[in-house]
Amino acid sequence: RVRSGAMLYGSLLTLVLLFGGARLALFPVQGSTVRVAGISPSPALIAADEKQISQSMGMSMSGTGTQAARQIVHQADAPVYDELLSLSEQEARAGVKIIVWPECSGGLFLLQEDEAGLLARASELARTTGTYLDLGICEWLLHQVHSSFFNDELILIDPSGSVVWRYQKAHPVPGEPWQAGDGLVPTVQTPYGRLANVICFDADFPGTIRQAGQENVDIMLVPSND
Repeated sequence: RVRSGAMLYGSLLTLVLLFGGARLALFPVQGSTVRVAGISPSPALIAADEKQISQSMGMSMSGTGTQAARQIVHQADAPVYDELLSLSEQEARAGVKIIVWPECSGGLFLLQEDEAGLLARASELARTTGTYLDLGICEWLLHQVHSSFFNDELILIDPSGSVVWRYQKAHPVPGEPWQAGDGLVPTVQTPYGRLANVICFDADFPGTIRQAGQENVDIMLVPSND
């Protein structure tokens, strides 16, 4: 009873594979390519960071973090950001043109007062190497905003060293301590095509990702905290 259906399915699948293979072999795509790198800090550094700040972050979730606690976070985070910048420079020197950090830089909370210094270093790196640098940043704010002391965003820096956009996660996973962003997917035209980005769970929402298709995006960057 299933033989005719199975034969029909098998025949159609064979035709798709044969003609699809022939198209790829005889009519190859002529578009240009660009080298993209996704980097993450070493697990050992993340583990050391988490060990140092576990007590401080417990206080910060309720907004009661002291200056001493913030100093602990500052000292614990510094080696991780140093490594991310070093890895970014290494990939840029190897010919990468678009570099993507993971969501939350791999599991960190950047102090709001440390943001300017990190962005200055990242902007200088992007400018001197001629790369696009997409930074995954989860920031511990100095003051509560919309009932939260944290945000989760991507900051894209272009080869001139300028910040192109700051995109906040539109769909936080239930239990995450930040407010949702506006859900507008940012795009920018580059020599390598039109870029866009979302963060992790955002990619599970067709209504969000559809914006990229409507803007004819060529490369979608989707870092997550894995």
